[in-house]
Amino acid sequence: MTTMDLKFENSSFSDNTSDDQTISTEDILIETDSILSINILPSNSKEKEMNQQEASFMYFLLLTDILIGMEHKYESKMDMINECRSYYIDNERILKQIDEFDKTYKSSDAIWWYSRHCFIYERLNRALRLQDIDILFKYRFYLTDLYKKINQLYLQYIQSLPIN
Repeated sequence: MTTMDLKFENSSFSDNTSDDQTISTEDILIETDSILSINILPSNSKEKEMNQQEASFMYFLLLTDILIGMEHKYESKMDMINECRSYYIDNERILKQIDEFDKTYKSSDAIWWYSRHCFIYERLNRALRLQDIDILFKYRFYLTDLYKKINQLYLQYIQSLPIN
């Protein structure tokens, strides 16, 4: 099964050829997490190590494609908000930022929130660097908005280039 064969159905995906092979999002996270953990084992061969890193990176890309392709509802935003509130429970200044985000966030503001010196940049950057699947899953709605906005700006830029 390739990434092109996947279709999304209520936070799960399945092979188009069979309905009894549905895989839940949790299954993906568990499997991806175990695959990514292979990367920490020492390797005697540079080629073997590179192959493991390439496989790990490919699975990470697949996971991000899946997260971006999922339908996002209010609960996915609340997953992120609740994670942030529990992480920053003792920091009143950041808790105020989280409340502001919760009340005022619009998907068109995704880049502004990411570039603003606040909790999102810190947590999301760390999760991306460490390939922290759990945090990335909780930020799935925001990652999707950020991806779509960056992609939109990229397409506008490409269209603005002179045609030779």
